[in-house]
Amino acid sequence: MAKSRLVVFDDGQGCFTPLCDLRAIFDQRTAACTTLERLERVLGLHAEVLVTPEELAEVTRHRHPDVTVNATPATWAADDEVWLINGRWLGLAEREAVLSLAAGHKLVDREQTLVAAKIRWSSEEQQTLSAAALHARAAKLPAVQLDASLLIARPWHILDALPALVMDDLLASPLPQVDELHGQLSGIALVTPLDQPAYALHVAASARVSPGVVVDVTQGPVVIDEKAVVLPCAVLEGPCYVGRETTLAAHASLRPNACIGPHCKIGGEVSASIIQGYSNKAHLGYLGQSLVGEWCNLGANTNVSNLKNTYGSVRVTLEPEDPRHKGYDPQTEDTGRMFQGPILGDFVRTGIGTHILTGYVIHTACMIASRPFAPALTQPFGFYTSEGDDVHRLDPLLTTVRRMMARREVQLPAAVENRLRAMHAQWA
Repeated sequence: MAKSRLVVFDDGQGCFTPLCDLRAIFDQRTAACTTLERLERVLGLHAEVLVTPEELAEVTRHRHPDVTVNATPATWAADDEVWLINGRWLGLAEREAVLSLAAGHKLVDREQTLVAAKIRWSSEEQQTLSAAALHARAAKLPAVQLDASLLIARPWHILDALPALVMDDLLASPLPQVDELHGQLSGIALVTPLDQPAYALHVAASARVSPGVVVDVTQGPVVIDEKAVVLPCAVLEGPCYVGRETTLAAHASLRPNACIGPHCKIGGEVSASIIQGYSNKAHLGYLGQSLVGEWCNLGANTNVSNLKNTYGSVRVTLEPEDPRHKGYDPQTEDTGRMFQGPILGDFVRTGIGTHILTGYVIHTACMIASRPFAPALTQPFGFYTSEGDDVHRLDPLLTTVRRMMARREVQLPAAVENRLRAMHAQWA
């Protein structure tokens, strides 16, 4: 009997540096969940095949051990109906057009880029898959074209869509509502609108919310996930999301459209930002309209700017600095956004009192210490101190990474280490 199958692919297009150094674009947390999780929810299917650029195949296999990566499962039968979904589609824009796509057709956007296709699999399909092979397979299909750009191409496009994505994710949350917890949350102050229905507060039964916490559901729902801890006097303004086993410090302020991944420690003020997971911003300091990778540690009183003094549009340089090439001139791009904070890759660490200016990009595994302002241009593995700039040596870096992970009872995966080694070889 023919079955419906789901293939999600990273076509390697756009520029998401440094967010995609260690994960495929569909594995980005783009609100309360990753894009892949949202696509599976929207389509009602579990992705059985993931297609990534080859340099990300090993880390993708580690993240998804039960999924086939860059290959066709041997269990697929002839005539299975297969969805091909571009991982740069966030699962929200023109959702109905995607869901209503007829078998044997493809959906393309204004740029003629493949967004989705619905094909019949055959026993002759090649075993090794790539984004190019999927595009070639879909090229023969009749196209449904939409006069809109549906695929993200830059990191700030995630922030453009964030308010709508947060509401979509949180309104679909399966967590219980607070009034189903039989008084478990006594002592919290729940702020609701006077003249309209309130949004819901959802708290997992295993979460712990201390007395004195203020939760405002006037503008959107608030979701506190499994085993999260919210300490006294924290303020949460919906819509916002607190991930599994994340701790909000006493007096922390989580403002609208803040989405915190699992296993984080958050203090100070966070607004309209996404933190992937396993990252710490445990002390005072402001983070707004920013994208933060995994395993980052922001030292006490690290602050970011998300607004220029001129109130003008923020420009961002995604390309890393490359001091090996004299005269190298990385290009800046206009985000079209008045509010745009920094973009941080995985394993970024900042010292106390670090200031990161509007729209700065801090690349993977950078260390910034003993200097008040982060550099305008960084490179992966950059080591920036008041004594000068250098490249972090690999073995000491890996030792630090192992120590960091061990504090969360996590071992450095071989796939991540291999990817870091390959990247370091490019920059050492």
